Amino acid sequence: MTRNEDKISLLQTCFILVSSAGIFDHVMIIPILLQEAGRDAWVSVLSTFFPFVAWIYLLVYIIRKTGKQQLSVWLQQHAGTGIARIFSFLAALQLFSMAAVTLRDTTVWTNVTYLPKTPNLLLVFLFASVCFYAAYSGIQTIAIVNGVLLSFVILFGLFVAISNIPNKDYTLLFPVLAHGLDPLLRGMQITAVAFSELILVLFIQHRIRSTVTARALILTCAVYANLILSPLTGAIAEFGTSEAASLRFTAFEEWRLVTFGHYLEHVDFLSVYQWLVGSFIRISFILFLLPEVFQLPAGKKRTVLLLTVSAVMVAVTQIPVSDMQFVRFLKNIFLPVSLALTIVLLLFLTIVTIVMPYRKVMKR
Repeated sequence: MTRNEDKISLLQTCFILVSSAGIFDHVMIIPILLQEAGRDAWVSVLSTFFPFVAWIYLLVYIIRKTGKQQLSVWLQQHAGTGIARIFSFLAALQLFSMAAVTLRDTTVWTNVTYLPKTPNLLLVFLFASVCFYAAYSGIQTIAIVNGVLLSFVILFGLFVAISNIPNKDYTLLFPVLAHGLDPLLRGMQITAVAFSELILVLFIQHRIRSTVTARALILTCAVYANLILSPLTGAIAEFGTSEAASLRFTAFEEWRLVTFGHYLEHVDFLSVYQWLVGSFIRISFILFLLPEVFQLPAGKKRTVLLLTVSAVMVAVTQIPVSDMQFVRFLKNIFLPVSLALTIVLLLFLTIVTIVMPYRKVMKR
């Protein structure tokens, strides 16, 4: 049973989910989405959003059936310790991979753009240390910090979108489906990975004070869609499909177009704030969730797990692979496996919540 002071509101939860997804939706998947779907990429986002409404109602159904209990505790009571441990392991694997990939991508971008001579290991260590401390401090700390930082992220996002309007030619978004349905379907698979991150609400449900509603999650999913659509359509309208697909950090290149006449340019330093805030909240939130899936309360064991995971995460990011190999890993392994694992976890929870009441009736 968690103490009241360790809980946050549904609004704070949705804000954390938005910040956590922001760096992934806004930055990491855009280049891959453009490579796979081309001009149809923006259509694939819209086509994926509406089916995910059913996904959201499934999440709300599971939350209500589990009574907002900690998932691993509920599974122990209704499916047995063995099943609960398997679920916790798979969930932890998913969470760890999300954090490690984010840390790797963020620090590589930092080296490429504004700190080229700083050792990557130093960047990784410092960033992981800050995220560890935030996770160690608790979910309320993460929620409060996010509430302060997110407002400026949104403000800067609106700034770059409006400032680049003169550089945009929205006729480049058409025609769509010129190459059939195949690019659209590939794009939908990638977009589904972004939307499926809403499953994180299940791992934090026992820390939410208020009732989790479908309306709130649908609005959050709509924000997810906008986080992808805004830089995606902007990139196509500004650079064209082929050029946009060849860019490694598409959102950053959009920042570099912003100027004020002939006297003020290079305001892309504001993107550094957006990037680091998104990565910081995402990794901190995921690190906080890892002890949660193993039912570890505040104390020595929780701290040891956080330290161990942080150290392993730092080590994993130092595996000597080129950036091209990393992008191929994201496209060919991480994204499809992440989507498959999320679907497996959700289907498993759905089956357990449906079957368990019938088992109780049969025993009676």
